[in-house]
Amino acid sequence: MKNYSQKYDLFFIHIPKNAGTSINEVLEIDPKHRGHRTAMELKKLTGENFEKSNKFCIIRNPWDRMVSLYKFRKRKGHDKHLKGDYTFDEWLFHPTTNSMSGHMEWTEQYKNIYYNNEWLVKHIYKDDYRSYYDEKSKDYVAKLFINDIEVFNYEF
Repeated sequence: MKNYSQKYDLFFIHIPKNAGTSINEVLEIDPKHRGHRTAMELKKLTGENFEKSNKFCIIRNPWDRMVSLYKFRKRKGHDKHLKGDYTFDEWLFHPTTNSMSGHMEWTEQYKNIYYNNEWLVKHIYKDDYRSYYDEKSKDYVAKLFINDIEVFNYEF
């Protein structure tokens, strides 16, 4: 079953750049059944099993998440449209970047599934995301993820 831990009898909604790889390992989810899937996608794939089972995800401060995504994509060379040693702002303000979705889009109406685990994320990702931002980029990410920031009370 997709994103399901038999050991712990639960579904893991793996939101990109939220410590998912580490969580998959801890939950012993078969690598063939891992992936980034929304709550609604998992429900469609598994039907009644999803409704009856426990489910959770890890959420992350949006500003921290964007820096993590930037560093990951740059390290992997995913953004071929950006030339040379591009900066965080060049990446952030590029039209392809603003297609990122917030946590609310991943979890949808399943309000009981998310856990705000800042402690976990801080211990996995030790870099201070604030150093990547100026006022313009800080405000831009705040607009992109306004729902997450309001629902989860995030602060820069």
